[in-house]
Amino acid sequence: MMKVTMLAAMAIAAAMPAFADDCMEPGDLQAYLEEAYAERPIAVADHETGSRVRLFTSKNGTWTLVQYNEERLACVVANGTGWFGEPQAEGERTQKPRS
Repeated sequence: MMKVTMLAAMAIAAAMPAFADDCMEPGDLQAYLEEAYAERPIAVADHETGSRVRLFTSKNGTWTLVQYNEERLACVVANGTGWFGEPQAEGERTQKPRS
């Protein structure tokens, strides 16, 4: 299920341009999402083109899809409400990272 979710997220990110106003340093964006929406990262995916997306969700049902650009900035490409999955505990992984 997580693989299907991240494939869909990659398709959305590829189709939607990130806007400069929605980009900031990755640590600053993550801190903002945690403080403002109680969102935590639950999944990350790398694309063969070199782009990376990360999905943040909250127990309240909010979600944010973030794409990391060539300038090493984190850009919000989509967000919304209605996330029905349970957020992962911090540090928990569904898959081992690739070597």
